[in-house]
Amino acid sequence: MKALISAEDYTLAITEGKLFYLEFQVFDADAEACFLRILRRFLSHADLLYSRDVLITILKELINNAVKANAKRLFFQRMNLDIRKDYSEGMTSFSSSVLRPDGDLMIAMQSSDYKVRIYFENRNSDYIISVWNNTPIVPEEIERINSRIEKARHYSNISEAFGDTLDDSEGAGLGLIMASMVFRNAGFDASKFVVHRKDNSTIFSLALSRRTDSAEIRGKIAQEINNAVENIPAFPENSRLLIDMCKNPDVTIKHISDFVKRDPGLSASILKLANSAGYITSKKISSIEEASVLIGLNGIQSIAMASGVDEIVNNHFKEFKYLWMESYKKAFYAYKIAIQLKNAKIAEKAYLAALLSKIGRILLLSIKKETAQKLAEITRNKSQTEVDILEEIALGVSISTLGSLIVKRWHFDDDLSEAIEYHRKPHMVSEKNKSLNYTVYLAHVFCEAEIGKYRFEIVDEDVLSYFNLADANNFKKLHDILIDAYNTQMKNIENLK
Repeated sequence: MKALISAEDYTLAITEGKLFYLEFQVFDADAEACFLRILRRFLSHADLLYSRDVLITILKELINNAVKANAKRLFFQRMNLDIRKDYSEGMTSFSSSVLRPDGDLMIAMQSSDYKVRIYFENRNSDYIISVWNNTPIVPEEIERINSRIEKARHYSNISEAFGDTLDDSEGAGLGLIMASMVFRNAGFDASKFVVHRKDNSTIFSLALSRRTDSAEIRGKIAQEINNAVENIPAFPENSRLLIDMCKNPDVTIKHISDFVKRDPGLSASILKLANSAGYITSKKISSIEEASVLIGLNGIQSIAMASGVDEIVNNHFKEFKYLWMESYKKAFYAYKIAIQLKNAKIAEKAYLAALLSKIGRILLLSIKKETAQKLAEITRNKSQTEVDILEEIALGVSISTLGSLIVKRWHFDDDLSEAIEYHRKPHMVSEKNKSLNYTVYLAHVFCEAEIGKYRFEIVDEDVLSYFNLADANNFKKLHDILIDAYNTQMKNIENLK
């Protein structure tokens, strides 16, 4: 059964404040795509779009739990067990492995009477989203769930939960705690994250009131992390001077070349980056003069910035250099997208913003490695968006915001810091910086899609519309062009060695 919407026109239902729901049996790609479209429109109407990523993380946890609860009932039926009398016995056999999308149990779910609904309702000043499934919750389950929610209300940081002994026999322990904490830490009333039984169904409800303290909450950065930003190594002086020279309208290529050649380390770094797989050139560049002519002053400025960061990473964060290297493909994609889609004027800045997009993660790992590794274990099978949100709750700041704070500390341009901060949240970017941000976001999406973290169905609709990529075939065509261009670039670089 395909996902169905109870309202003939859900956009009109939202506008008029009418209750409606999305119904499905398994949360497949079709159901997820419908859910994301409705949620976006619902939050836009409520002026809560900035909370979209947070709420996606929470709701997907609740949705997956609802599907799992239904699957559990079907499993007990197939095992000829009474879920009330034989709960403990049945749960010793029940495992998340039976919930594989291609497994027998999930296939059987599609022709069963078990359903999940997501209700959307505007009630007085609250915007309510409820996850409903048509199986009554048993006492053992309600006790377990309420215990987890209560735990979450007392933790100030998810890291505090790691040391607790949790009943994770069903794989839901930390997930529900995280969902509850994310809701609270996003500025919503924790008491409005509730579960209850009604007739023969179970309902999780979230009541969303417009936040008045969002800025304050977003500004709460753990002191340790704040100190790390304050103490981030200063940007190398010669790289800084070169950047300033490139901004001077009276400077010439000869001025640039003469300055760079006086610093052997800077010269080597610029030539290395100019010939890297991440930059756009198929010709080996062997001199600073040649680099300046081929790349231009804007290109030299971007490489000077990248060179300064490269020096800092090498000297202070060498253990995490691999993250810096991983960003080269994203930078390449961002540059090519800008050129391909006739936004050439922002190509250099898009390249740099994409290249710097992981600098926040590098700093976080350097001061919170153990916590970050634990989170990686817990979030292994979650989407990139979910991982980002959970990291923000656990560590006190998102890696994107941290990256933005770092480049501000280095006195980079505001539009660059904004592109870094919102490269995963394009709906939050300012209108004037939309082209740059959308370009970096799309490069990020393509890179994440290659490792299974993104699908076309969940890409931001505004970004797809902006680039005329609303058709999945056009989206794939552009991705294929980027892959071919990058592979060709890699071959060219290899042949030049």
